[in-house]
Amino acid sequence: MALSAMRVFQARGIQIPQDVAFAGFNDSLEGRLFTPPLTSVVMPFHEQSTRAVAELSARLSGAPIPIR
Repeated sequence: MALSAMRVFQARGIQIPQDVAFAGFNDSLEGRLFTPPLTSVVMPFHEQSTRAVAELSARLSGAPIPIR
């Protein structure tokens, strides 16, 4: 979505990052190759989903969920 918005802004003459800054969250290859490159953070989707399933399973079995 950020790349699409960046394209629209550029088409309207708005300079990135001079006039507006963008950031993404999936560290895509396309974002790294875009001009200018999209600032992005890596989201560990596999780790997050694995942890979510483990915590859901624990909750369904009656185990307390630790507060972090």
